[in-house]
Amino acid sequence: MRILVVSESFMTRESLGTLFEQYSTIREVIAIKSLSKIDKRELLNFSFIFIEVVDKNKDELDTISLLKRVSPNIKVMILDRTKSNQILEMAIKYKIEGYLLYVIDKEEFKYHFEKIKNGKRVYESEAIEKIIYNDIKSIDILSKRERQVLDELAKGLNNKEIGEKLYIAECTVKKHVSNILQKLELKNRQEAIIYNQKLS
Repeated sequence: MRILVVSESFMTRESLGTLFEQYSTIREVIAIKSLSKIDKRELLNFSFIFIEVVDKNKDELDTISLLKRVSPNIKVMILDRTKSNQILEMAIKYKIEGYLLYVIDKEEFKYHFEKIKNGKRVYESEAIEKIIYNDIKSIDILSKRERQVLDELAKGLNNKEIGEKLYIAECTVKKHVSNILQKLELKNRQEAIIYNQKLS
């Protein structure tokens, strides 16, 4: 098992490196300051990536999302210092295994690591509350057909593909999408996808 630790903090890199080296199943631990310091193709060789996010660095977020799309089996744990909705939504969308907001003690970190290693997900309770109690409109205000369109939209289908799947005209799909965004007070299709994932 190869592990990558990404943090601007020297203390974080050193302490996690020491902790991971205690595991006999871990073959190698690499610690770097930024994802820009490593070839993107090399990321595919790691089993577990810990990344501490201290600002909304778009390049790093794009790299993480691309990594999970290309190789969903790589387990990722994010320590989000920004407490950003954007990063939380990305974590949900790409099924990031671990999302933490705070520094935790060694035993608690080891507990979370073991859970993730064994295929579980670990999300900070504050983040879960944000997901559950976020002020979003109820899906009940959508018609049955609009819900069907939303489900297909969430799979990444375009209007033409949704129309073919549901046997309706592309212009009708476009109208349904417009109604969905208006009723749920969403700005675009991406927000609709995130909304649908919160419900699943």
